Amino acid sequence: MITIEQILYIIPVVALAASITYYAMAIRNQNKTRQTQLFMNLYQVYRNKEFRTIYNKLIFEMKWNSYEDYWEKYGPETNPESFNEQSTVTAFFEGVGYLVKMGELSVESIYGLLAHPIINMFEKFKETNEEYGKSAGYYPYPYFKYLYEKTIEYKNKHPNR
Repeated sequence: MITIEQILYIIPVVALAASITYYAMAIRNQNKTRQTQLFMNLYQVYRNKEFRTIYNKLIFEMKWNSYEDYWEKYGPETNPESFNEQSTVTAFFEGVGYLVKMGELSVESIYGLLAHPIINMFEKFKETNEEYGKSAGYYPYPYFKYLYEKTIEYKNKHPNR
């Protein structure tokens, strides 16, 4: 038989367990909301007309035959406007990659809306970035590369998504 004293000991323990559970759920929901807000801010940049215009120009209009041809047509000395456009789009994906690497965003959260642009942009400039990295002694966009690799990894694990 349970006594009143035992009940008085059990009630605070149950209340404490309930408050800890509630607090953990609230923190989890708050973190999910923060990630969603962060993603939507990034997505707003991506869907901006000016950004999309630059992105589409880079993907569909720029053509080159070799690293030298690319550098001659689109390098900072010969075509600073184009080079600035490339830097704008690449810096965006570099920032997203940094947030993924730091655990602020998950690949899963960005995959549905940004996977194709990430893959298209990285693959379009992969060889030129690698060649530049060889001459500079470092890879120019490590977080973008990380983002690309994580996106491909996620795509391979979830082929129907």
